[in-house]
Amino acid sequence: GILAALAVPRFLLQRQQAQTRTCIQNQGRLTEAAARFRFETGDVPNTVEDLVAGNFLTRAPLCPTGGTYQFAESGDVSCNNTNHVLTGNID
Repeated sequence: GILAALAVPRFLLQRQQAQTRTCIQNQGRLTEAAARFRFETGDVPNTVEDLVAGNFLTRAPLCPTGGTYQFAESGDVSCNNTNHVLTGNID
């Protein structure tokens, strides 16, 4: 009873924080791969699959909460889950 009331919210918070960290790490990897893609092709990838098809990634990383990744013209990557924000430039 009481132990569960204390433990469950803490567990859920830690789970959410871990998912956010994983998504942000994925965005960093995608940003680096997009920079290599842009260097070699002169263009920005449209999708994560472009990076896999071009052998810039071995597989497409997935947001643990089901978010999707988008590429800006600058090559920066974002997740449509607004809580998953990569700050700063990888360069």
